[in-house]
Amino acid sequence: MKKAYFVLLLLLSIFIYLPLITAPSPPALPVDGNGHLFKIHKLMEDGWKPWIEDWYAGFPFFRFYPPASYLLGAFFGKILRSDILGYSFTLVLTSFIGAWSMFFLLRRLGLGLGAYVGPVIYLLFPSKLFVVYVEANFPRANAINLAPLFVLAVLLLSERHIRTVVFSSLAISAILLTHHSILIPLLVLTLALYGERLVKMGTIENAFKLTALTMLLVAFWYVPFFFERAWVDFWDIYGTHLFKAYSVPPSDLLRPEFLLGLAVFSLSILVLKRRGLRELILAAIFIYLSFGYYSPTPWLHSLLLLRIIPPYRWLDLLAYIVAVAGAKAVDVTSKKVLLVAPLTVTLVISLLFLPTIPRLPDDYLALAEWLGEQPGVDWRFIVDAPCEFSWPSYLPALTGKTVFNGWYHEGNPAREGEEKLWYFLSIGDPTLTYYLRAYAVRFVIEGDCGLVSEDFLRSLEYVPVVEFGRYRVYEANVSFVQPVRVLLIGRYWELPFDYAYLPKLPNELSGVDAIIYAGMPTEEEVKRLEEFAREGGTVIWAPEADGEAFGAEVEVGPVGNLSSSVYDVSLFAPFQYADGPWFGPLFENVTPLVRAGNLTLIGFRDYGRGRVYFLGGNLIFHSLYWNSSYELSIIEGLLSIRQISLNYSILFRSDGRFYLLVDVNETSMVRISEAYYPHWHISSGDKPLKVMRDDRTGLMLVTLESGCHRVSGEFRDPFEKLRLYSGLAWLFLSLYAFPETKKRRVRVRFTPGR
Repeated sequence: MKKAYFVLLLLLSIFIYLPLITAPSPPALPVDGNGHLFKIHKLMEDGWKPWIEDWYAGFPFFRFYPPASYLLGAFFGKILRSDILGYSFTLVLTSFIGAWSMFFLLRRLGLGLGAYVGPVIYLLFPSKLFVVYVEANFPRANAINLAPLFVLAVLLLSERHIRTVVFSSLAISAILLTHHSILIPLLVLTLALYGERLVKMGTIENAFKLTALTMLLVAFWYVPFFFERAWVDFWDIYGTHLFKAYSVPPSDLLRPEFLLGLAVFSLSILVLKRRGLRELILAAIFIYLSFGYYSPTPWLHSLLLLRIIPPYRWLDLLAYIVAVAGAKAVDVTSKKVLLVAPLTVTLVISLLFLPTIPRLPDDYLALAEWLGEQPGVDWRFIVDAPCEFSWPSYLPALTGKTVFNGWYHEGNPAREGEEKLWYFLSIGDPTLTYYLRAYAVRFVIEGDCGLVSEDFLRSLEYVPVVEFGRYRVYEANVSFVQPVRVLLIGRYWELPFDYAYLPKLPNELSGVDAIIYAGMPTEEEVKRLEEFAREGGTVIWAPEADGEAFGAEVEVGPVGNLSSSVYDVSLFAPFQYADGPWFGPLFENVTPLVRAGNLTLIGFRDYGRGRVYFLGGNLIFHSLYWNSSYELSIIEGLLSIRQISLNYSILFRSDGRFYLLVDVNETSMVRISEAYYPHWHISSGDKPLKVMRDDRTGLMLVTLESGCHRVSGEFRDPFEKLRLYSGLAWLFLSLYAFPETKKRRVRVRFTPGR
């Protein structure tokens, strides 16, 4: 009977994913789907490269997203020669393993017929299918599928045999490498339902062994994940705008997939009564936590462990709780047919929600074909505000070109710059042009959901070149290597011209014409800036408080009574803040350009062949606060930027590697349109170059002397060898564990009502 039952579970696992198995290629998956599908495709085509060029301005592949689902998907995809089939059969396998695990778990807990019913409920649970077919979160769906395996592995810790501990470590490691955010909810669920079974000396001792083995198995991913956690932005969900976005409004629980699950759960609890109290309380807690922002106590999510979990993830384990409750209800009732029948009918109804997966539309495929025919590898394209969510992130698989859209922003090293690009695009701000060109975006593609007009794009020198159905393509000349002539140091301001931002003054100041220093420099920095000015550079000092530097004294006071023989002071914005006067730094002992009473608002002092300008009144902030184009033009006009000649050609560019031929007519700082990350090594010939990060765009900066340079860049991942060590651990521990676990039958007693 068991063999027939396992065949049934396998057939059900295949049946619920038939829409994906039979989907055309390339499929038009909902929401997240095509983003996840691309990762499988990339692994199939190129293997696991630590750095890929396909998304954003370069991307550390799988550095911050567990890889197990994709590796398995690529394995199946290679065999079946299809990324969507690899995607589908990964879901089939994890569903079957999860159902198999639940069966053995329930049997070892002492259930009879219920052990056969629980896995079926789990397989067909409506909200679990919602994750697959509506959200299309591929790794999350696999982690939910495998949740029973985690519980089974933890309960097996009560066994004394070391092989069982090894099996448990393999199982738990597989889940941790599928989706890390499910770990804390799984631990809460396991301890709440089965905690008393784990309080044994043998269990505690085995837990230490399991922890050691698991760390060995997952080290290849978790070690770099934790060491480089500063480069990812999900450690504090509560403290970001994502907290509200990731919270579940209570009204969402009225959707059909939740109501169907609630019907199954309610029927089970009515039968179990007090014996289902633990499941009922746990389900209520998980649902309440999922409300997050919408709950009466959102501050709960500011606690240490809760703050890193998106609130909606607490709903992931409702399928497990309902399945266990349903299995126990079947076992305790004498009218099993009367209970199994409505359970079956309710769950079969959920299958009616299985969708049809269409092919990507013809105009989209025609666009992809055209993009793939465009020459060069030194440019990117961007799809503006796509209605299709993650479709653009799959375009590199169809075009062989790189797209600035991606589908995992938290792992994008240039995320701050990317977000500013999208912001300026959404409001039609001309500052957008400096970001499009920094990221070498040659084509802007507008569709039905595009945010900007053709006139706006033309004003940025993007001209229409071709149209495919709903999609219009605009093109501009861009450069993968760009000279940088201005540095902003200290406090960051978003100014409408091209510059690179560094929080601290670099040791080497050659290769730029001007430096804007926002804040109070140290004495050592003042000496270096004065030397920079003596050699012909321009320094703009914009202090924010009292002090003294460059021979000038700074005094903070109200700004007013302006006069100037150089600028039209009537064009300055009002020096008012709210209902009061505007306060800011003013100078003494400088040559004035704009006076404010007896003090100086804008002045200068000459140093050798250069000049230091003094910018008072918090004028940068004032110009942005009032959106004063006149004041901004004054600031830009002080910079004295020279035009230089820079020519380049790309000899080679692929994942984590590029070779450029760059010719500059004088020493210059250049921006390379590749996201900065600590493991990039760049050299000119045999000479290593110091690599800095432009914190405005997140791209790389190097300084090149006058002449022709053969510039090479290579991404060297110091953690890559960990894959080999963890791989050997997986091999040897699997060979050690599985032969024995097939022979042993581990029993865990079940106490009714616990």
